[in-house]
Formats: sequence, C-alpha cells, structure tokens
Amino acid sequence: MHAPRFSLRSLFAVVAFIAASLASLLQPWRSWCPSLMLTAMLFLLLAAIPACFFANGRDRAFYFGFAIVGWGYFLVVHTLVFDASVGRQLLTNHFAEFVCIAVTGSLGDIQQFLNVSHTLFTFGFAYAGAVATERGHASVGKVSSTSKVQELRAPRSNELSLRRTL
Repeated sequence: MHAPRFSLRSLFAVVAFIAASLASLLQPWRSWCPSLMLTAMLFLLLAAIPACFFANGRDRAFYFGFAIVGWGYFLVVHTLVFDASVGRQLLTNHFAEFVCIAVTGSLGDIQQFLNVSHTLFTFGFAYAGAVATERGHASVGKVSSTSKVQELRAPRSNELSLRRTL
C-alpha cells in the first residue's frame, strides 16, 4: 500500500477547515462560526450525492460512503425525524459536553457548542464511512494469495481425467 499524497490545494483546504472548526468550538456564541460549519457540511453532503452518480470506481465508492454515513448521522442529530432523546443519548453528545466544560469551563452556551460539535462529528463519520467503502471496493476484486497457491497445486477433476486418457 502506498503512502497518501496530498496536493497543496487540499492541504490548504484542510488547514482552513481546522481553523474554522477551532474558531467555532472556542467561540460558539459568534453567529457566523456555527453557521459557517453547518453550511460547509451541508454543501459537502449535497455535493457527494451527484458525485456518487458521475464518478467511477473507487471514487464512486468513496462518495457513496461519504453520503450515506454523513447523511445518516446528520439526520439522527439535526432533524426531528428521530426522537430528540436519541441525539442526547449518543456517546458523541456526552463527549461534546465534556469538551465544552473543558474548553469553556461551564455549560453556558451548550447548544451552539453541541451544534458545532455534531457538525464536526458528521464530517468525521462521513469521512470514515467514505474510506471504509473505498477500501472495501478496492478489496472486492483481489484474490487472496492462498487461493492462488491452492489453485496451482490442485489440478481440477476434468484435468485429471484428461491426463489419464493421454
């Protein structure tokens, strides 16, 4: 397996995303920070849907995993489709409350902090789902080396009958 390669543009995007995430977590009361994070996450989730149809091979698997897992988590925590108690019982919610107390020292503006945290968790889970489906797609066509060795050693039954007749 080869080491991942990143372009300068993708590294810049990652650094900008991390900076906006930290700004949103450290100052969740600023109205533009959570709005920026939620808008960026929705854009990525929406962009993954047509990418599923127009990409090929491993890229299609990556976008499909990103869209399915990302939208699944997003719908669980951000919509009223599910009972509100489901979102409060998630481990990510308890972790976000713990981080909020550690960062701000209190649970003062917890709702904005939770919104930003769940948006970041959505991105993390979506990316993990994308990588998992991409790797799963890559391993579908591979044949294990042990099956190749067994195939070389053991002749098929029709081959044995042909050898006997010759």
